[in-house]
Amino acid sequence: MAKDPTRYHLIFKTQLNVISDMIKDDLDILDLGCGEGHVIEKIINKNNRVTGVDISIERIRQSRDRLNSNRVNLLNSDAVDLPFKNGKFDLVIASELIEHLPDSRELLANIKRVLKMDGVLILSTPCSYLSESSAERIYEWQHVFVYSYNKLLRIVEEAGFSIKKAYGIGLKSPKLTIPVWCGSPLVKFVYCKLKGVKPKSGYRSPVYLQFDLLSNPFFNKLYFISKNKRYWAALVDFLSFWGGLVPVFASQIVIIAQKDE
Repeated sequence: MAKDPTRYHLIFKTQLNVISDMIKDDLDILDLGCGEGHVIEKIINKNNRVTGVDISIERIRQSRDRLNSNRVNLLNSDAVDLPFKNGKFDLVIASELIEHLPDSRELLANIKRVLKMDGVLILSTPCSYLSESSAERIYEWQHVFVYSYNKLLRIVEEAGFSIKKAYGIGLKSPKLTIPVWCGSPLVKFVYCKLKGVKPKSGYRSPVYLQFDLLSNPFFNKLYFISKNKRYWAALVDFLSFWGGLVPVFASQIVIIAQKDE
């Protein structure tokens, strides 16, 4: 997170606040891919019964250390092989999870199974408005998939959910989105160094560049040296307004969906 503070310290916090504001009291809640417990930390004081699941034992340990609460049940389990009976939860949260899994339909089928009738899914993921093939190339060494706004809505609906709301957070600029057929390994090498990632398919394969208005090295440097972080929070609010107005151009998307019969 420290490598990309404008994304995680501002956009991610905004996303957590959006998710927290959606949640009512006295619910049975499952947080899938709970990680270090950031989402659970935001909702634990709402008189809810919360279960967190993560495939990483280390993340479960970090969640226990962070939360230090006997009100949360934390389990080491696979999100597509959940050890719960049918219809157990009122609400399932899948924040920054679906992009890491090879089969989104299997994930959504498991979520639907453990939800009560009329149960609610809150799903969030990075959003791309490039073509699907281009978007997959951008994240081929980071995420298994990246979803456009329309594709994500379609997948959730096809899995047997009704979309109730969809929020955009942050903003990507068309002027900063540059599809590049990169035959030169140098360009891909520079891109990977800037993003701090390693390509899976080698430096000679094609790459498409897409930049978040805030999540880039220039803004990260400014964030580190800035004495007034409230300026950056205001900037995120401004960009989130436009991302919410036109969610297809947002950096992140948050979907609220209800289980169909």
